[in-house]
Amino acid sequence: MTTELVWVRTLWVRTLWVRSLSERFYFTLEKRPAKVRTHAEQRFFSIIQEQRPDQVRTHVKRAFLQALLLSCAFLWACSTAPPKRIQSGSEARSSVSKITPFARGNSTDVAMRALGLVGTPYRSAGSDPGIGFDCSGLVVFVFRDAAGVALPRGTVDQFALKAPAPTSKSMRTGDLVFFATGNSGVSHVGIYVGEGRFVHAPNHGGRVRLDRLDDPYWNPRYRGARRVL
Repeated sequence: MTTELVWVRTLWVRTLWVRSLSERFYFTLEKRPAKVRTHAEQRFFSIIQEQRPDQVRTHVKRAFLQALLLSCAFLWACSTAPPKRIQSGSEARSSVSKITPFARGNSTDVAMRALGLVGTPYRSAGSDPGIGFDCSGLVVFVFRDAAGVALPRGTVDQFALKAPAPTSKSMRTGDLVFFATGNSGVSHVGIYVGEGRFVHAPNHGGRVRLDRLDDPYWNPRYRGARRVL
């Protein structure tokens, strides 16, 4: 089930629950003697009493149905919006998103969150555990979820961040590690989790997994690291 459908289902359940509470509250006040009602309750009841109970129920249903439809339309618009174009080279360096200074987690939190996502399916342009991840989408999700940090969506933009670039011998958990898997420069990113290992979403049809930096495939393709936290 997609994230949008999950949100719609959750919203519908909450709508039914709130509607039920609203109706129950009104009819409870109706049965309660006026002398024991609070001032706020009496004020509410006096306003609502201008309409018959069946009209109250109809208006409550209508109001929440309108809210539900508006929320569904918002979710549909978000899910169908075209993805932002990934820039590269000098264009990316001039448009890199700034790292928020209000991080709530640390590098260890980032590493633990990344490890907890091992086994999640690969999904092109994915950045949600309910759908799947591509390499940069995994990075964006983990840093936002574990540390409250907003990172650029593209691998090239992440590599272009104006952040410290530790050497392979001075890396710490939570550092971003970059690779060139083709002939057009940096094209892949992962999250370093310590002991020479990193978590990443490697390829189509695969899953988020744990690999070593000294792996015969990844070692010659390694291009550097960035320290966000």
